[in-house]
Amino acid sequence: KVRQASQADPMDAFCEALRGNQSLRTLQLARCHLEPEALLCLEEAVRCHPCLEELDLEENNLGVDGLRSCIRMLAEPYSSVQSVHIRGLRETHAAPAVRFNYGDLIEAYREDKGLNMRLPYHRTVLRCLIRRVFDFKLDPVACFRRVTSDGRALDISQVFQLKPGPGSTQLVEVSEKGHLE
Repeated sequence: KVRQASQADPMDAFCEALRGNQSLRTLQLARCHLEPEALLCLEEAVRCHPCLEELDLEENNLGVDGLRSCIRMLAEPYSSVQSVHIRGLRETHAAPAVRFNYGDLIEAYREDKGLNMRLPYHRTVLRCLIRRVFDFKLDPVACFRRVTSDGRALDISQVFQLKPGPGSTQLVEVSEKGHLE
């Protein structure tokens, strides 16, 4: 079962917004109906958060992808997270149409899988793609074959400035050249 995202999930937006918070030490999100997409947004936010040490994510629909995000938050050297509570972890009900997978970086985000910059999860996927290019010390221009926004071709450097605009879906299509190894 595939879950189409036409509007922002509030929990995705909340988790993405944590990028701007620098003071939280504990975050309790138990029984908040979190899905794996929110966990990827949270994982990316933790990269910018110097103080967050404890996460309570009990009884959410994290699924395998959400659990992987939890493990990365604990294991990555950038992370200050020391404990994650996941008792009552449940499988997610449906997979998102757009999916980011650290283990399989051969993806094309276009047409119905294009990245809609109005959606926090889609913005997070784009940040993750770009970060992974830099993690592997690759040139972003060489790694992406084509990037468009609302049908207009973009230079990859313009992707960093993309913001949701009023009245525009800002559908970003990314076709990777080869794969990121």
